[in-house]
Amino acid sequence: MSEEPFGCTLSSRQHISTALVVLLLLFVSLALVFAMVLAIVLGRSTREKIAVVSLAMAHLVLILSLIIVTARFAPRGYLVGPSGITIVRRNGRRILLPVQEITSVEAVEREILKRCIRTCAVGGYFGSWGSFYCPKLQSFRGYLTNSDSLVLVRTLHEGPFVLSPDARERFVEYASRSLRRPSAPR
Repeated sequence: MSEEPFGCTLSSRQHISTALVVLLLLFVSLALVFAMVLAIVLGRSTREKIAVVSLAMAHLVLILSLIIVTARFAPRGYLVGPSGITIVRRNGRRILLPVQEITSVEAVEREILKRCIRTCAVGGYFGSWGSFYCPKLQSFRGYLTNSDSLVLVRTLHEGPFVLSPDARERFVEYASRSLRRPSAPR
């Protein structure tokens, strides 16, 4: 059995929130550029002009870095095969959940994420990724883009993982088949 790719696309709600965040950040960036132009045109001293331009440029770099980093580390998809489940990120890096570590793969509903908080995570636009905490799962790692299509992968030592493959039922079925370990001889 070979590796099977599964995409993970943003839901329509998350597409809208991503677009709004990017538009907001672009608006702030344009306002900073406008402030730089005003400082250059209306500034009284060279020192004042340099200070405003430097501050605005630092904010622009910070905003653009934020967009790039959150987009690059977001999940792009998953691979399921005999070696395990691989989380593929937009930066090309992969996270392998080895077959020996996986204890179960099951479809879950959005309610599992109720009262969820980010302990060290990014969420809202370009998907959500990182470490989270919620009462039902306790601490878990999530790499998801669509909270309407959730899969819970339980592992022995790494804790639970929440993923969001586009074809959730096919993902669970394929994972259950390809991750099945042969019975130990008696």
